[in-house]
Amino acid sequence: MAELWDGRLLAWMRSNHATHMWESTSKDEGKTWSPVKQTSITAGDCPTFLTLKSGAIVFANRSSGTYLKVSPDGGKTWGEFSAIAGPDPKDKASYEFPAVAVLNDGTLLAITTERMLKAHPELPVDAPQMLVRSYSSDG
Repeated sequence: MAELWDGRLLAWMRSNHATHMWESTSKDEGKTWSPVKQTSITAGDCPTFLTLKSGAIVFANRSSGTYLKVSPDGGKTWGEFSAIAGPDPKDKASYEFPAVAVLNDGTLLAITTERMLKAHPELPVDAPQMLVRSYSSDG
């Protein structure tokens, strides 16, 4: 969920059977929401938002890898996806749960987990490793 420059809340959702993300907005701090509508953004898992001081919105999610997308106009239009990590060409890793923060110097810091798939079949779950990538907020 993101707070837009005009005070509205923007929430995106995914569906297990949809090809795109779905969107709803609230004008009353989340008490009521607009009808859900399909976006132009390809569906993925683990969606997260960050609203910058400029009003731009950073969106990160996971599909075959983890990616960032930036909207300079509060969610009306979106730039191209930029890879944070992946996809793994050998299908040995899954990149999941992205998070984004702004550092003091304005740099965007994006963090995601890398889970090795079946690297240790004797364990019920493989331990995640952290990956870090940063992107400049000035393009």
